[in-house]
Amino acid sequence: MNRHDVDKDLELLKKYDATRVSEEDKPLFEKLLKDA
Repeated sequence: MNRHDVDKDLELLKKYDATRVSEEDKPLFEKLLKDA
């Protein structure tokens, strides 16, 4: 995955309404944000 794709994914994650993430998925999203 190139840098541009990572940035694009990050933008999508930031726009994603965290309140809509299920409790089960939250750790995954937090990990993605932390690792980015």
